Amino acid sequence: MFTAITLYLIGLCVTYYNKYCVMLDRWEKPGLYHSQVLFPLFCFTKLALYLTSYFLIYRAAGLFIAFGAVAVQFILGSVLLRIFFRKRVAFWYAHCLSGVRSAQREGEAPLSDADIETHAMALARDAALKAMRDET
Repeated sequence: MFTAITLYLIGLCVTYYNKYCVMLDRWEKPGLYHSQVLFPLFCFTKLALYLTSYFLIYRAAGLFIAFGAVAVQFILGSVLLRIFFRKRVAFWYAHCLSGVRSAQREGEAPLSDADIETHAMALARDAALKAMRDET
């Protein structure tokens, strides 16, 4: 049981690292995510770690506990992805806000603060989604 819990906790740490790196921009991601050899090896190792820990939990504690471990892993991954997405949007929001304000032309009607914030938030979300899809 100790081995199963240890592998499961290591898997949770790998999930945290993976979700964090997924939300980074292309130029900020570690070299592991750019390598055509290391990234598939990382994914395979991660999958083997997850499946091994689930199997050992199943053998030691039963089927329902193993399904609970899978559910906790999935929920944690989803929550972490959402948290890191919001942090990335907050990072880009300040840049997009200054960009929208500086892009206003003198001949046009000025945008209200609410319009500026809405447009900047949309641009920040687009930038975070591009980072998640590994686009530039």
